[in-house]
Amino acid sequence: MHDPRLKIETLSRFHVVSRVTAPDGRMAIVKYPAKGSARGGRNLVRELYVYRLARWKPAIASALPRPILLDEAHQILAVEYLGHAGSEWPLHFAPYPITRPPVAVRLGMAMAKWHGDTTEVSLLPSLSAGILHLSEDTETATADRAAGSARFMRFLADDTVFSQLLDEAQHLYRPRCLIHGDIRGDNWVLQDDELKLVDWEMSGLGDPAWDIAGALAEMVLQAIRDGIGAEPGMSGWPRTVETLAPIFLNAYRQTDTCDRLVPFTAARLLHVASEWVDAVAQFVNEDSDFTETGVTPILTTVGILCEKRNQATDWFTQWT
Repeated sequence: MHDPRLKIETLSRFHVVSRVTAPDGRMAIVKYPAKGSARGGRNLVRELYVYRLARWKPAIASALPRPILLDEAHQILAVEYLGHAGSEWPLHFAPYPITRPPVAVRLGMAMAKWHGDTTEVSLLPSLSAGILHLSEDTETATADRAAGSARFMRFLADDTVFSQLLDEAQHLYRPRCLIHGDIRGDNWVLQDDELKLVDWEMSGLGDPAWDIAGALAEMVLQAIRDGIGAEPGMSGWPRTVETLAPIFLNAYRQTDTCDRLVPFTAARLLHVASEWVDAVAQFVNEDSDFTETGVTPILTTVGILCEKRNQATDWFTQWT
C-alpha cells in the first residue's frame, strides 16, 4: 500500500514508470520492471549501474537527473522529475527535439564527456546493437515479436542490401566506452541549460559511434515526424542532417568514427523502423503493405545512404 497523500501517475510496458507527487509538491519518477519483463531479458541492472558510476564519474553525473533511490536488490530506481509541476505526463512528444541547434550542441558535448571518461571502466556489454545480428539469428530476433513486426524483421534479413549493411555494421562495431544506446528525443530533458538523459537500460560497453549514429538517426526521424521529410541533399544525407550534423559534431569533437557513421545510422534507422511497425497493432495480415506503418521514408533514406555510401562518408571528414 502506498501513502494516500501521494499522487501516483503510472504508465507501463516493459517497465512500470510512475510520476509521484508529494503533498508539498515535490515530484519524482519511480521505475521498476513490469511483471514478466525478466523473462524477456528486460531489467534495470545496467541503468542502476550507470547511476552508481556517476558517484565517481562527473561526466556521467552531469548528464543524469539527480537520483533519489537506487535499489539493485529490488530493481527500483527513483530520480528527480525534471518537468514542470503542471506539465502533462506522460508526454506524447519530445519537448526538446534534436532539430533545435542548442539541443544538438548540448547533446554532443555531454556525449563526448561520458564517452571520453569511461574508456577504462568495467561494463556489461550494451544491449542496444542487437539488430546488427539479425541476419545471423533471425529466429531468435523474431521469437517474441508481434506477427507484423516479425515479418518486417524477416524482410530485413532477406533483403540483400539491408542484410549486407547490418553484417558490415556488425564487423565494424568496436566496443570502447559507456554508450547510452537509445538516443532519441524522448530520452532527454533540457534543464537549466544542461541536457539530462534518462532511460539507460540499454547502456553498457559499446562503440561510441553507435551513440553518434543514434543522434544522426534522430535528426532524420524528427524531420519525418515534423512532416519535413527526409529529402536527400548533395551528400546523400537528408537535408536535415546536412544542416544539424555539423553543429552536433563540432560540439562532440571526435575524429575516429567517420568510417562507421553511415552503416551505424542506417542500422539504427532500421531498428526504429521495426519499432514503428511493432507499434501498429493492426499490422498482422501477411499480405499487408509496410507503407501503412509509416516506415517508407525510413527505408528510402537507408537505401539512398547505401547507394551513396562513399560520398556520404566523405562528407563527414570536414566536420570530424
